Amino acid sequence: MHTAADVLIAGRWRLVDATHDPALAAAGLTVAEWDGLTDTVPAYEPQGPL
Repeated sequence: MHTAADVLIAGRWRLVDATHDPALAAAGLTVAEWDGLTDTVPAYEPQGPL
């Protein structure tokens, strides 16, 4: 199971998902990137409700 957080940024709710620390990308793990303003693009395809 995996969860992510919704956070309120500038009056809008945004999906924030740390999935894997960026340093782990060197080991071949998928890493989600986040610009700090918009929704995180999930590193893996969701298998249930968001």
